[in-house]
Amino acid sequence: MTDADMDMDPLFDLPEPAVDTEALRLEFSRLMVDALAEHTQVLDALTSKVESLHQQVAAHKKTNKKKDNTGPSAPMSPAGLRWPYLDRDEADDLWGMTIGYAAWLVDRYFLQEQLPACWARHPALVDELGALALAWHGAHADDADLSAPLRWHESFARARARWEIWVRPTRCLTGRHADPDTVISWPDTSLADTLAVARENVNRYPHRDSTDEPAPEPALGGDPS
Repeated sequence: MTDADMDMDPLFDLPEPAVDTEALRLEFSRLMVDALAEHTQVLDALTSKVESLHQQVAAHKKTNKKKDNTGPSAPMSPAGLRWPYLDRDEADDLWGMTIGYAAWLVDRYFLQEQLPACWARHPALVDELGALALAWHGAHADDADLSAPLRWHESFARARARWEIWVRPTRCLTGRHADPDTVISWPDTSLADTLAVARENVNRYPHRDSTDEPAPEPALGGDPS
């Protein structure tokens, strides 16, 4: 059978394609548009969440600007350092601030040989540390002038010179030299002892009562132990 015969034979007639290519093209285009729209919605939602998180982080930084880890916790105003006029809650807060500040100061400036571990038993050192904490925050406040931190360090140097005077009668400082690679540690019990001293002292203060008169005598006027 020749090719011409095959062309004329109905058995060899090939059906026309049943697929509408134009319809497929349109359907494919529709699916692509829908997919793109869906992805656009997802991206818009993610962008909105990222922007929201960015705003939350910015607000958090603004709110906690003065509560970062660059220094000790902030003390109160100078009036808050007047031990004779504190009630029990105020004394508790001041002890907590002073203990935290002392730990930060010793670690920051390697003062293990200059500030005795028993500083909490020396009222003069307690007062010195409270004043240094207050001055530190004032020197690093937003409205402080550019030389304020330097003046704080000058005051800090003078304060360290006084520490030996406050503890000289009891000879609490060891006076031993330590090489730079030598770490001098306070006794393991020093923190527990300090907290015990603070708790004993705090218990001497009256509970807050608006009708109470200020205590006439300083609670730290003598040996707080």
